[in-house]
Amino acid sequence: MLTGARTKSWIVRFAVTLMLGHAVTLAVPSQLGSDPSGSALASRAGTTPPNEECYTDADCASNLCHACNTPSADRLDPSGAGEPCYYAPYYQYGDFYCQGFGLNHTCANQGECRNGSCQGGVCVATMVGQACKDDLGCSGAQVCNNGACFVPATKSLWPGASCKVDASCKSGQCATNILNSLANGANNTVETRPQCIYFKNGQSGCRSLEDCAAGLCQNGVCKLGKDGDRCIANYQCTGLCNDNGVCFTPTKPLLAGQTCNTNSNCLSNSCVYDYPAFYKSVTRPDFRNPDQNFTYLYEAVCLPSKFGQKCNTSADCAQGLCTSGVCKGQPLNSACTQDKACLSLTCSSSFFGVCSVSQAYIQCSQNSDCYSKSCTTQYPCYNGPTLGCAPLHCAAVPSGGRCRRDADCNPGYACVFGACRAKFSPGK
Repeated sequence: MLTGARTKSWIVRFAVTLMLGHAVTLAVPSQLGSDPSGSALASRAGTTPPNEECYTDADCASNLCHACNTPSADRLDPSGAGEPCYYAPYYQYGDFYCQGFGLNHTCANQGECRNGSCQGGVCVATMVGQACKDDLGCSGAQVCNNGACFVPATKSLWPGASCKVDASCKSGQCATNILNSLANGANNTVETRPQCIYFKNGQSGCRSLEDCAAGLCQNGVCKLGKDGDRCIANYQCTGLCNDNGVCFTPTKPLLAGQTCNTNSNCLSNSCVYDYPAFYKSVTRPDFRNPDQNFTYLYEAVCLPSKFGQKCNTSADCAQGLCTSGVCKGQPLNSACTQDKACLSLTCSSSFFGVCSVSQAYIQCSQNSDCYSKSCTTQYPCYNGPTLGCAPLHCAAVPSGGRCRRDADCNPGYACVFGACRAKFSPGK
């Protein structure tokens, strides 16, 4: 069991990893205590038992230090029961721990064996019918079912069942990252212990909607719904799913902000799902209980049109004005009343202005395109969810630099008397 602090800076972990084997002067409370020389860490190299915290393979007696960054990385306690390690989302760092020993290695308890059983002080392969508490305690293709190891028959396991090998699954694949279907009809991508994946569209053998990853179960086959079929999400239809939960085919291109399934659905030819910037929360009837609404569903949305893309009116354009069905911008020094009317996306005034060189984070091709005189690839970029950031964009004016407007400056700064100044924050 881990006794130290669970949460640590990833910078500390990375630094210790790089310096392992050298004189380590960086202190990590849970590992080094008060030893500033790092000798405590060095003395642990190659001796840390299974399921204890580690930094590198060299720390572990099993020579396997595993990152707990997926739920499938659960450990075994001394009795052989599964014990979740600290799991962090993909954008964070979880704990690292030593994996168990392989077969024929000495062991002190059941939890020290990886896919085997500790018998007579040695990790040995389990037999079918042998007592178990977790799939990790069974060998090879065996899984733990009702307290005993057994080998599932070929293609005998339904979607969502615990598995070890692809051949056991009716869907043909055993994985730790699966797309499953919830009881209300929506699907969900989850990271999990090894499970049989859900049927893909075109595969046969489904019993109900819940067996299909992203389609409807019709006559035992997972497939996209045709117009008139019940649905909960756009991805279940050949066309789209309307607010009443019925598949339909749009009769005209969809406008910005409307839910979509493919680029071809949209007037802008841009259908995007990218939480949290581009998505829409929708309410549709629950698949199994149509009299109840399921509100926690997010769909991709059509983006507004950019320069050169189709439009019906200028309201369809995030860039440019609608001219002859296309979003077009005006060159420098042209008359304007709004930023989007200009190719530079910068209008000097909303009253009889002219198109001027670009403000910060607008796409550019050369330094002279920018008020800051710097066309760069610097990150981060703060141009917002409507336009996003181009690979090349105008850098912001630095603190104290000359400016025309707030948009010439970095976020958190304002153009005050012609210079970029930090915004005043009460209490600071």
